[in-house]
Amino acid sequence: MPLCSGLYFMTCQSCHLPENSFEITDGVFQVLNVNSKTPYILKIANRPLYKPYDTELIREELKNLEMFRGTPNIVRAAGIAVSANPYMTSNTRDQPLIVTGIVPEFYGGGSIQRALNIHHPLEYSWKRWPKPIATALGRFHMAGKTHMDLKPSNIVLDADGNAVLIDISGIGGITQGWRAPEIRDGISLSEFPYEVRKSNDTWAYGKFLSELILHVEDSPTAKTLKRIAGCLMVENVHARMTLFEAISELELSGIDNIEGSCKEGRSN
Repeated sequence: MPLCSGLYFMTCQSCHLPENSFEITDGVFQVLNVNSKTPYILKIANRPLYKPYDTELIREELKNLEMFRGTPNIVRAAGIAVSANPYMTSNTRDQPLIVTGIVPEFYGGGSIQRALNIHHPLEYSWKRWPKPIATALGRFHMAGKTHMDLKPSNIVLDADGNAVLIDISGIGGITQGWRAPEIRDGISLSEFPYEVRKSNDTWAYGKFLSELILHVEDSPTAKTLKRIAGCLMVENVHARMTLFEAISELELSGIDNIEGSCKEGRSN
């Protein structure tokens, strides 16, 4: 993909893998700007030679990073990774570069999955996570976009413990255990209509809440989140609480003491 002048990202030409670095997950590394010593994340197509079909994934994530630039609780881009086009036959040095990766900002608090794995969410301000995550996901839906891989490992914490949604291409794949019932018979994500993809996000957010409350103390907040999670994960899509209804209930209740049934006070 040729460099896009419409994206106001720095080009990451001075990033390298630190000697003591490790691959966080497939194709995702922590890198260091050698000039500022600032850490970043580098996401690349993890294969020896860049393939033309890697372009769509990178393009979609770049588009979404630009669309949601400055939106709270959604990952921000710091730059792009570029290289010479391996399919160019000319040896001329001024050939256009291609984008081979994305450089999001680094969030040093680790993922929520990590917090759950070590069974220490109580050491964090975990009650601050549900509403901002739902609101960030709602921003996607208002823009006609979907995330399609919402799970604790795709939510990271910044230095202040705020939740940040990452991996936002919307087409990068979906974890099997986080598929809503209506999409478990897998086909390409692009083949699902928007409303189905949106309902999958809603179900996955409910599953996130259900996972979170397994690791926290019993409290009015936990009871409220458990109830909302159940309403969001109803198998019948038409009976399922919507994401915006969940946000509204969280706002009205202060995440405490929501009473009533899943369908109470809502039209069919």
